[in-house]
Amino acid sequence: MTDKKNLNWEISVLEAQTGTGKSLWKAKAKETKRQREKAKRDKQAVKSADQGSTAATMTPDSNNTEDAEAKLQKLRKEKVDRKLYTIQKRSKALVSKLVQFEQQRLKRKIQDSTDSSNEELEKDSETTKGLPLDGLVECMMYRIKKRSPALAKAYD
Repeated sequence: MTDKKNLNWEISVLEAQTGTGKSLWKAKAKETKRQREKAKRDKQAVKSADQGSTAATMTPDSNNTEDAEAKLQKLRKEKVDRKLYTIQKRSKALVSKLVQFEQQRLKRKIQDSTDSSNEELEKDSETTKGLPLDGLVECMMYRIKKRSPALAKAYD
């Protein structure tokens, strides 16, 4: 079984750490709650260890912002890859259904038509039978990747 992470939640937390993103106020609330809980655990650990009056503070790690940005970019790319995989899988099924539909349509036309137009319809039928479905899907995915600004941002 594959490990499915909640990418949206992880992305929002990392956006709060870096100070970027669309849902910034939600992400900041999550991050401050996490920091408060961490500080509370640290304070309890200090009390239990009897190390004097030093307590942990809620200072965010400023040196981790570069790591957070790198991880954020990686998670965004992973999210886009998941969506692209789903699109590719569904589009392959759709293209095969369309080709089958076109073949049935041409078959009916051949049966209903006169002899003079049969040759052209049979040629069309042969071309639809020989279509490379994987090539069509890859061409479609290439065009999707090329046109989408969100994909360009994820693959920067």
